[in-house]
Amino acid sequence: MRYFIVISSSVVLGLASAACGGRSDIGPADSSTDSSVDVACDIHATGGVDHTCDEYGDLSPDDAMQAEIACTQIAMGTVVASCPAANLLGSCALPSLVQGAPVTTLVYSDGDLSATYADLFCIDNGGTWTAG
Repeated sequence: MRYFIVISSSVVLGLASAACGGRSDIGPADSSTDSSVDVACDIHATGGVDHTCDEYGDLSPDDAMQAEIACTQIAMGTVVASCPAANLLGSCALPSLVQGAPVTTLVYSDGDLSATYADLFCIDNGGTWTAG
């Protein structure tokens, strides 16, 4: 099994459940505000085989902080202001997995995944694939 959906699921499982609201900025969460935030997690799988970046939208500040912890401690990723554009093969928009929060996994050519494989894997998991 490949990493790009599995790692996304790991980050999602690390989120606490809470109500979600409107949209704010992508980047590190600030729990001092009541507005919702987006979080981006850049992930290079162990050994540099696969490169993905997960974008979580409309998270409560508490869920955003949990997503950041899951990103760095479970997925071994890096919280970034936004997912990189270079080497993008495409993206997989996944059904809302956490209290209605949208999740998009971006897949990059500087890893071992092909666009064809990522497309099929995305669709098989209920997502919508968009080529790079």
